[in-house]
Amino acid sequence: MNSANKGYETVTQTDRGYAGHFSSPYSEPMGKPLSIRFPISLDNFLENEAKNLGVTKTAVVREAVRLMEQQKQTPTADTVNKLSEDS
Repeated sequence: MNSANKGYETVTQTDRGYAGHFSSPYSEPMGKPLSIRFPISLDNFLENEAKNLGVTKTAVVREAVRLMEQQKQTPTADTVNKLSEDS
């Protein structure tokens, strides 16, 4: 087994549940599939990041979007200061 392939290790250790289906590592159901085309430079960056982290390109994109969502929901100090000035 290739120790650099963390995705494979995760899958082999995942409970297969009913009828051999994989259990999702996510706490909520997955939405619709999405297809994205990146410029070559971004695709090369994404591929290198995925390889370095030992995950899929999908996992890197999913984490990047999750972090973007998290940043939008967390108020910054500037936002808090502006809100307190308005009251």
